[in-house]
Amino acid sequence: MTELLDRLRSALGDRYTIKREIGRGGMAAVFLADDHKHEREVAIKVLHPDLALAVGGDRFLREINIAAHLRHPHIVPLLDSGEDDGVLYYVMPYVEGESLRHKLATHGRLDIPEAIRFWRDVIDAVAYAHRHQIVHRDIKPENVLLADRHALLVDFGIGKAFGQVNRNEQLTSHGMAVGTPAYMAPEQLMASQDIDHRVDVYALGMIAFEMLSGRPVFPARTPTDISNKFTASPPDIRVDRPEVPEQIATAIMQCVEPDPANRWQSADELLERVEAVATAPMPTAAAPAQRDKVAWRRSVLVAGVLVLALAVTASIWVSMSRAREERWARATGLPELRRLAEANISDSAFIIASQLRRIIPSDAEVDSLLKRMSVPASFHTSPEGARVYWTAYRGDTTEWHLLGNSPLSEVRVPAPRFTVPLVIRYEKPGFKSSLAPLWPELNAKTPALLDSVSHNDGMVWIRGDLVNVPSPIRLTGDTVQMPDFFLDAYEVTNRQFKTFVAAGGYSRKDLWDFPFAGLSGVLSFEDAMSRFRDKTGRPGPASWEAGDIPAGKENFPVNGISWYEAQAYAKFAGKSLPTIYHWRHAAYFPTSSWVLPGSNIDASALIPVGQSKAITSFGIHDMAGNVREWCVNANGGKRYILGGGWSDNAYIFVDAISEDPMDRSEMNGMRLMKSIHSPGGAAAQDVLSRPAARGFRDYTKDQPASEGEFRSFVPIFDYDRTPLRAIVEKSDSSDPRWIKQTITYDAAYGQEKIRAYLFLPRNSRPPYQTVLYYPGASVVDVRSSEQLSNVPSFLVTNGRALLYPVYKDTYERGGDESVPMGTDPVYNMTGGQLPPIMYRDHVIMYVKDVRRSVDYLQTRADVDTTKLAYLGYSWGGRLGPITLSVDHRFKVAVFALPGLNFAPRRKEVDEFNYLPHSRIPTLVLSGRYDDVFPLQTSAIPFFERLGTATTDKRHHIYPTQHFLPRDEYIRETLDWLDHYLGKVNSR
Repeated sequence: MTELLDRLRSALGDRYTIKREIGRGGMAAVFLADDHKHEREVAIKVLHPDLALAVGGDRFLREINIAAHLRHPHIVPLLDSGEDDGVLYYVMPYVEGESLRHKLATHGRLDIPEAIRFWRDVIDAVAYAHRHQIVHRDIKPENVLLADRHALLVDFGIGKAFGQVNRNEQLTSHGMAVGTPAYMAPEQLMASQDIDHRVDVYALGMIAFEMLSGRPVFPARTPTDISNKFTASPPDIRVDRPEVPEQIATAIMQCVEPDPANRWQSADELLERVEAVATAPMPTAAAPAQRDKVAWRRSVLVAGVLVLALAVTASIWVSMSRAREERWARATGLPELRRLAEANISDSAFIIASQLRRIIPSDAEVDSLLKRMSVPASFHTSPEGARVYWTAYRGDTTEWHLLGNSPLSEVRVPAPRFTVPLVIRYEKPGFKSSLAPLWPELNAKTPALLDSVSHNDGMVWIRGDLVNVPSPIRLTGDTVQMPDFFLDAYEVTNRQFKTFVAAGGYSRKDLWDFPFAGLSGVLSFEDAMSRFRDKTGRPGPASWEAGDIPAGKENFPVNGISWYEAQAYAKFAGKSLPTIYHWRHAAYFPTSSWVLPGSNIDASALIPVGQSKAITSFGIHDMAGNVREWCVNANGGKRYILGGGWSDNAYIFVDAISEDPMDRSEMNGMRLMKSIHSPGGAAAQDVLSRPAARGFRDYTKDQPASEGEFRSFVPIFDYDRTPLRAIVEKSDSSDPRWIKQTITYDAAYGQEKIRAYLFLPRNSRPPYQTVLYYPGASVVDVRSSEQLSNVPSFLVTNGRALLYPVYKDTYERGGDESVPMGTDPVYNMTGGQLPPIMYRDHVIMYVKDVRRSVDYLQTRADVDTTKLAYLGYSWGGRLGPITLSVDHRFKVAVFALPGLNFAPRRKEVDEFNYLPHSRIPTLVLSGRYDDVFPLQTSAIPFFERLGTATTDKRHHIYPTQHFLPRDEYIRETLDWLDHYLGKVNSR
């Protein structure tokens, strides 16, 4: 401390004289000093040296200088700042008074009028700063000073300087915690890249609650306290203090919504609400009757006047509230709803549309957007009478919305979307809470089963589904209805496994009623048991010692067990190992990008069960990481073991791993299931348990076709250059952003026509740079192109033309018999839905459709075909290398979520053989947790085999499943096109 003070005095020179230290925190020390130039006392805050080193002087001074321009009566201004010899400091006026933290510590909760007055002052300061595009990021009682009955906010600009470092994770290396978790919004805790002004709104709600209750909402003493921010409903201050005005209570609740979209969208809106309460007269305590003997005579008159006044006030308040709500609805709510609908963010759009419907119930646009962003659904439970909720699933960031009590028929819920899956929760007194992803619930044929709380077996009900089971006879395999089942919420622990060992499980032959046939051959019972020993040679898992659990590991998952030990324990427990189909269904991979970041995978050590935040949307813990989990099914002489262990790479979670059933690696553990008896259930279980050979190709070792073979493939994509006979059937000018033309022209085969949609931008001039789009395979299930799916409209608003053809097998050109082969949904173990020859013929038609569409573009004078780009999404990305290898009119390509398909197909339509011949500049965008095209085994080999020069190809990998962050997708695509085609001079 002496060294810091000496360095500070050296930095300040003779401008200021340090008098004494007046405060200290985790990031800085505060000193009282004399300002000699202006003859006044000032407070100088100096950052701790380690933190100053991490922040950096340039960044710190830049943010401080921006904040120094704030001039507001409730903001303590910044008078000066500087950096010298690694010392970062800033100077503020010295405020006589105390901090809000000190007042709370010494007085406890505040009087209601006083708390509201202080809160109004702080909100006023924040609203002013937000209007000047400055976000505080660290609002807390320590940063609120109280003087002359008013509150003043300090430390503007500091939060952003710290936040930028925090995103780069530099402060962690210095052992410094950035921010105050108790007041940080969930998106701050997760270091989200989407932090905005609403983090301040969240913190405003937290300090208001603490002022009125005397306690923080979430103390932030433990990881559980922190995790509550992601799961708990917004707190109602009236539980602690019923006399708090309802308007203040609801205002606080809206501040601390976990989802930023549900908070107040501006501090100005919040200020308007609070000012209406703060300026209203507050009731005072009644005087004792003995103080005024005449008081009782006036009581009736006073009461009458009060009743009348309250009635008038209430009437005015209601009128003002309605006017304010309608003003918000028109000025803020409706534009935000349009934005969310445009971005297809159905859950947030649904919430805002529901609010708007209450405020402006007859608005046709609100009704239209609500219908567009939602779907009708029915929910039944057994027994009935359960409360039904929905949420947008973001790992443990959940906020539940009540739909009603079951049975519910044709209620509207947000439309399912891939990026943030929606989850349904059922609750009924006396029964366990049950979760299920919305999509299976929409197609459910049976009621949701509610399990009694008396069944305390640690298992969770899982909704069944139709699954595809590989068949050794038919390429397409069988489709089987998987009945509902129960699955352990947690992995089997050492404590549970010890009951098996203590009961003589390793010597009871009745529990080992299956042959021991590992990769090393068939073993006798005695030989097998001799191998199932712990570190000291006693019966037990390989990780145990002296026949017992290692000290302190009782609640850790049992590990170091073979498939046979897992199978024997399952029989002992009256349950079974899951099949690969049950396991993968419960893991529900659409939530991978939310589950994996909180899981114990790609980590350093095993942890107790349930300690991580890796919870699937069925409510199952630790399916990703911790230990791998044995499954029933065989893969040749091996058995599947899924989910990955603590030291595995994250992509293993969505991959299909199998091991020698005798393997006792420390990574090996288990989780058990229990079938629910239903008609056909036993037969389905038998089918699902049979061996499943994985049709895996190791693309890191495979070699593409030779140059000679490739040249022999190219002619199959040729066609006669017959007239296009193109017709512009319709030109739609209703959208202010573009003109949409509907065009038809002859296909290159048969007598078929291709319909295409050409979007011409209004904000640029012809000839247009043009992008040809090939969508993902979801369009094969849509039978009309009147509503095109996933149009990359950002290309048009950026000034480029976009051609979206209706390819063979998509939209109205599809049919039941013509579904393209995609990545098989079950481990890629089989081929696609088309036999090999038919699939080859369809791929040839897809490529010809692309080439014929380019032929059409070349007939248009308003299209610059010297600047033509290809954008392929998922399926379109996977097929892209074939097109780009045989048609050289494209100058640049973007492949979003592509990868190599594991299913067998003929060499002449295997995209792997075309990758080396696709040589134009190419951008590849992938999801780290993609289960359609797994990163390590599919997406990376795809990128590495591209024939494009290293300097002209780039691979961006995002922490997502089979989707991309919208903003990043747009930014990277436009930057890539700008670089290789030139920027568009859009107006």
